[in-house]
Amino acid sequence: MGEQEQSFYVQGMSCANCAKTFENNVKEISTVKNANVNFGASKVTVEGSASIDELERAGSFENLTVTQEYEETPQKSFWGLC
Repeated sequence: MGEQEQSFYVQGMSCANCAKTFENNVKEISTVKNANVNFGASKVTVEGSASIDELERAGSFENLTVTQEYEETPQKSFWGLC
């Protein structure tokens, strides 16, 4: 394990072939160990590290927009506040 994993939302992917091209481009980033694009969910998961700017450059052939996926924070029960 040990490798950092990041997930991002990707807007603008028009087809599965473009998603594969984007995935291959992301894998070319020197700080990325592996990448997996989920076309249906419009997400990319990166093993290693990559900035949003680097990811958007990897998707510049299709003018992709990338945003960080935020993890849900556990919410406290109303009753737990009393």
